[in-house]
Amino acid sequence: MMQSLRSILKNKRLRYGAYAATLTASLLCGLVILNMIVQQIPLKIDLTKNRLFSLSEQTRKILTELEEPVTLYALYPAGEEETSILEILQEYDRIGPSVDLKIIDPDLNPGLLARFAGEGEKVESGSIIVEGDTRFRVIPYMELYDIRYNPQGHPQVTGIQVEPRVSQAINYVSSGYNPKIYELSGHGEYSLGEYGIESMLRAESYEIESLNLLRSEEVPADASVLLVSSPKYEISDEELRKIYEYVENGGRMIVMVDFIGDPSPGGGAILQSYGLEIGEGFIMEADASRYVRSPLFVAPELMDHGITEPLVDNNLDVITPNAVPLVQTGRKPRSVDLTPLLSTTARAWSRTDRENSSLLLQETDLPGPHIIAWTVERKKYTDGDPPAFRVVAVGNSIFLGSIPPYGQIKGNIDFFLSALSWLSEGKERVSIRAKSFYRSPLRLTAFQLYLYAGIIIILIPATLLVCGTIVWIRRRHL
Repeated sequence: MMQSLRSILKNKRLRYGAYAATLTASLLCGLVILNMIVQQIPLKIDLTKNRLFSLSEQTRKILTELEEPVTLYALYPAGEEETSILEILQEYDRIGPSVDLKIIDPDLNPGLLARFAGEGEKVESGSIIVEGDTRFRVIPYMELYDIRYNPQGHPQVTGIQVEPRVSQAINYVSSGYNPKIYELSGHGEYSLGEYGIESMLRAESYEIESLNLLRSEEVPADASVLLVSSPKYEISDEELRKIYEYVENGGRMIVMVDFIGDPSPGGGAILQSYGLEIGEGFIMEADASRYVRSPLFVAPELMDHGITEPLVDNNLDVITPNAVPLVQTGRKPRSVDLTPLLSTTARAWSRTDRENSSLLLQETDLPGPHIIAWTVERKKYTDGDPPAFRVVAVGNSIFLGSIPPYGQIKGNIDFFLSALSWLSEGKERVSIRAKSFYRSPLRLTAFQLYLYAGIIIILIPATLLVCGTIVWIRRRHL
């Protein structure tokens, strides 16, 4: 029997099989041990294209500079936690030394919820509560997502809003600062409610109030931004004086004008103070890559500026239907800088004959390029200089509303929010945008298609076949 066992052990095939089994078992044990070690290392890498689970530098700065403790309450019943949201909240807990994350079951803690609920209100499951020493803010579940409505009125989730909402709430509970927008009224202006974005701006921590300068002595001192949205009637000299004084004393303003048959008398009067005027006619674009559906629906080029940078980074377009050109007059104050934001191509023109419906360039048209949006800025370099101010002028306002058949355009809304953030710069404003779920489709040229097909269908199988054949030939002689 011993002789038989020895002969078996001398068998080459058995020895090689035992070596292979031992090597495989050792490799598996090593992988298990390595996995257990890696599990203990708190290292995560966000490989999503839009960095959905990573915090921006601005949020990191806010968290590291916090001087008072902040508690984040995530309200989830046991077993119903939203993993994608919790992963982002855990980043706040990890990075912020003063931030404490608590996952609370709302069904088991009704007293805690009652403390944060307003009169007659209820804090719903899935919400996030941000609490500081003296202030708190409740972020409803629906505000954690970027929701847009299509032309049929159906909501569509296009992105995630966790970081903008939570960072704004932390900024508020630690500083008490809420930016306030005053909407000029009394001249047929559009309101943010008519555009359908008022509730979204309030969710972004903006306070919004209407302002009639006929009944007010001045633009209120707590105004973060004065919004002048497409006034259709003249603004009196006294009102213009109050607006001018507000801006000259360091104010911030957005002026938007539309093509309404004649140049907007109210908006035009304001812009003339800063070296701009409303050009003739309305803009049409001949470059098919810079308009959608019609030459009237211009997708202007985004010029290099802090306002347009987030849109460029996220590959977002602004669509301006029936826009008007804004032209330099040459009469701007010497200390003021004008910077273009949105521009047509050189193939665009301005249609001055309103009765002409042709989609082709006419003799009376004014050739481009035309500027649709500008920034007006005066900087303060020394203590003796006048106060700095900022103004954003846009030759379109209806771009903020629903544009059939697309509904609200994300790039348009982000452009407006980015302009508000730029205007509020230096005033403790959080300017973080929602992270989009949009995934760009993979586009391959014919050459790339054949190349990848050849690699996947021919090269890889052929390589495996050759390697397998070599191994089989060597082992058949063992």
